Amino acid sequence: MRRLLTTLVFMTAALAAPAAQAATPAVLSITAAPGLNPAFKTGVSDYWLNCPAGTTTLTVNAPAATTVSVAGKAAKSGAFSAVVPITVGKGFKWTVTTKVGKTSTSTSYYARCTPADMPIPTATRTGPTSTPFYLINPGLPSQVFGKNSYIVLVDSNGVPIWWRTSGIGPLNPTIISSTSIAVFSPTSLNPLGDFSFGRWLIWDFNGQLVGRFNSPTIGMDPHELVPLPNGRFLTGSYEPISPINLGSIEGPAQSTGYRGLVREISADGTVAWEWHANNWIATEELAPWVKMLIKVNLRRILVNGFPAFDLDHIASIEPDGDGFIVAFRHLDAVYRVSKATGAITWKLGGTNRAESLTVVGDPIGGDHPLGAPHDARLNADGTLSVLDDGLGWGRNPRVVRYRIDAAKRTATVVSIFTHDGLHGSNCCGSARSLANGNWVINWGANRDFTETDSTGKTLLNFTLPANRPTYRAVPITDRKITKDYLRAAMDKSLTVK
Repeated sequence: MRRLLTTLVFMTAALAAPAAQAATPAVLSITAAPGLNPAFKTGVSDYWLNCPAGTTTLTVNAPAATTVSVAGKAAKSGAFSAVVPITVGKGFKWTVTTKVGKTSTSTSYYARCTPADMPIPTATRTGPTSTPFYLINPGLPSQVFGKNSYIVLVDSNGVPIWWRTSGIGPLNPTIISSTSIAVFSPTSLNPLGDFSFGRWLIWDFNGQLVGRFNSPTIGMDPHELVPLPNGRFLTGSYEPISPINLGSIEGPAQSTGYRGLVREISADGTVAWEWHANNWIATEELAPWVKMLIKVNLRRILVNGFPAFDLDHIASIEPDGDGFIVAFRHLDAVYRVSKATGAITWKLGGTNRAESLTVVGDPIGGDHPLGAPHDARLNADGTLSVLDDGLGWGRNPRVVRYRIDAAKRTATVVSIFTHDGLHGSNCCGSARSLANGNWVINWGANRDFTETDSTGKTLLNFTLPANRPTYRAVPITDRKITKDYLRAAMDKSLTVK
């Protein structure tokens, strides 16, 4: 009988032991309702959550040597819950203090309530990255014109650290300085609906409007804004020219053509110089798929009394010493132009002309290396990178990097990057090189943007919600733009009317 009692006592103690261990966990656990995104980890500083009820409840289970203070309340250990009042855009923090011997270490964590309609990417990491923030604008211009849309800075976990929104569809955010960002505010779509006219607004990160500018005669377009060292900006637009004879490509003998216009403009709207594509590029240079659309002309849209067509469609503009490089979506080509004379010094892709470069080393051949190219950029090593959407040629987007030899008139392929799981792209995209050799790539009108290593291997993949691709994904590496700075700026922006 004594042996039986001893056994029962031992079993009771053994069964009770796990319950005691659960009450004092070895690892800090923090959850929230609504849930934290991503799930809490001690190495992750920032989180987002949707909070339609106006409060969130943080549930903490802390080890004996650890205390947690939630939203400025008294620090506690063990298991407890804290209700935090919260509204859209507002953030709160909790501080974890761990004592080891006589030494205490405190770490703060931050969460912010995001709008229910803001597209937020899902991040999947497979390697170390070097970009603190990625600037995105989910939703293509045709999708968000006149609607609520967002420009967002997300960290490497996909967490929105800072954002702006507007019911008129802010487009193509561009960092101007460590304290300011420009966004395009559309005022109207052109009659074709292919692009918009409007003005650029410059905001500081605290939410204050610090500048705005437009240009005379021809309105600006959202595709490009490049800050220049002289304080001016390179911009693109489109001028309607009529009548234009498109008979040589089986189009109307009299039509209105929207032609590309590149200008250097001061902040007060003064035009320093301008370049007109209509003076230098013949309509015969249009991409075959655009020629086919003109021939069929299903849209039957009239401008100035003539059938109207978007003939060039500027996709990017890049300064290049005494010239500039411009990518044209509807010409399947990238051109380099002399600022002094306006003459084309070389052409990459598209139909052949006297200035065309011979493409060397492209596995698809050199006849049609680009389909609706975007984001043609000069890199620190002197190479030119292009996001090739592949439109019209039955292939998926890719990033092609070329070594241009203007004297020999060659463009030699240095590298080609691709991405699994894509299904074509009809527009958009970007590819930006980083100081350590990594790349940040937005894969056209697809949901994915990535950071890769120098060989194109994916280190971090972001996936946006369905039907909300971003026009570009731009790495932000300015050391003055920190999480602390952006959190404080986001808080200040909530007070701006």
